[in-house]
Amino acid sequence: MPIEDLRFRKTARAVVLEGTARPGALIKLQNASAAPMNATWQADRFTHTRADARGHFHLDVPAGLEGDQLRVQADDELWQVVRVQAGGTDQRRAEFNPQGLRLVAQGPGVYGVETVSADSQASEPGTVVRVFNLTSQHGGQFKLDAQGHLPAGLQLGGQPGEVLALACSDGVHNADFQEPCGFLVAPPGACAPGDQTVFEPGLLPGDDATLVSTKGPLFVDGASAADAVQGVDLGDCYLVATAAALAQACPKKLEQLIKANGDGTYTVAFKRFDAATQTYVAEPVTVTDALPTAADGQLRYGTGADQTPGKMELWFPILEKAYAAWKGGYTAIINGFPYEVFEATLGKTGTHFDVRSASPDALFHSLHAALARHQPVVAWTAVDSPEVPFSGTRLAPDHAYTVLDVSDRGGQRTVTVRNPFGTQQPAAGPEDHGVSTMSWATFLRHYVGVGTVAP
Repeated sequence: MPIEDLRFRKTARAVVLEGTARPGALIKLQNASAAPMNATWQADRFTHTRADARGHFHLDVPAGLEGDQLRVQADDELWQVVRVQAGGTDQRRAEFNPQGLRLVAQGPGVYGVETVSADSQASEPGTVVRVFNLTSQHGGQFKLDAQGHLPAGLQLGGQPGEVLALACSDGVHNADFQEPCGFLVAPPGACAPGDQTVFEPGLLPGDDATLVSTKGPLFVDGASAADAVQGVDLGDCYLVATAAALAQACPKKLEQLIKANGDGTYTVAFKRFDAATQTYVAEPVTVTDALPTAADGQLRYGTGADQTPGKMELWFPILEKAYAAWKGGYTAIINGFPYEVFEATLGKTGTHFDVRSASPDALFHSLHAALARHQPVVAWTAVDSPEVPFSGTRLAPDHAYTVLDVSDRGGQRTVTVRNPFGTQQPAAGPEDHGVSTMSWATFLRHYVGVGTVAP
């Protein structure tokens, strides 16, 4: 028999799912809205129990929030999809992250969509994704299935270099599709990642920057978090913050990732998850030292801390350029999450913590343990809202930060983070390098997610 009489109730600490099934049936539950692109922290998404002698069961929904989409199964029956309805309003917007995807030419003007990430779930079940070609002004949309997967055989139209803007909605949040969730770029058909072809990624639409050969050392005294600075024109804070976290935690691994070829080109050894073999395979990408530069000589996108000509460490702008080349263009790396960067650089899946629903004590100890093991840690903030206002906090909403330290002195817990812009917002002065320390309560209020990985 299928699961029947499904209902929800709220307790002081959790959302509880109750229902009836066969006596003794194994009930499995997956929260498909919590960390939808990353399933490696099991407690953040999965739980199970057995129905009692009367077939009754109850389960705390992991990371449960009003409006979440759950997949529930009794033994080996078909999965049922149910939305959390406990008397409130939907508290979590659908997240569709194109960083785990890229377009692959299948014919003239036709592209398939390939995943480069280990997790094939693109978002919560039923999410509608609208696609709009910024050049042709043509659009369409598709809907994710009950597993949150892309439709089988999905094809998108476009020409090399064209940008496809994506917006997603769960039917409640972003219902007018006005807030983009990211972009895909149609790559040149003659160039495939990993074939050692030098590829210059296209700049942002309308950008009047030019590519200028930029000379300087790749590293000075090794990589450090301060070396990676986000450009004001490119919204890739997740990439900058993760690169800084890697430099902080495992600089040698980061240094081994990038190779200077001695001819003005650099090769970055990215990793792609191969679904057929269930392993990560190397996909080296080679780019030149020509970086997007404004008329005043300043780099337009990612830079180093010391921007003096000839002295700036090039490793981050080169890494950023190669990542853009790997994805088809700079526009393709706008918006994202740290775990795709962990996979692309280390060939390992990361771990996600949902701040809003995790136990504060367990979360603090997990962060402390991760940093003690020299793991890179990245955290990202909530969107600005009347419930979580950012005015006066000097924190940026919907923004990724590198976590440098957590501390507990005399019961006073604090978290130290670095803004990838290299300054707080607004900046405190010329000596403001973007590093700030906040109380644990402030962190819990303004941050919604944390990512880490064992390097």
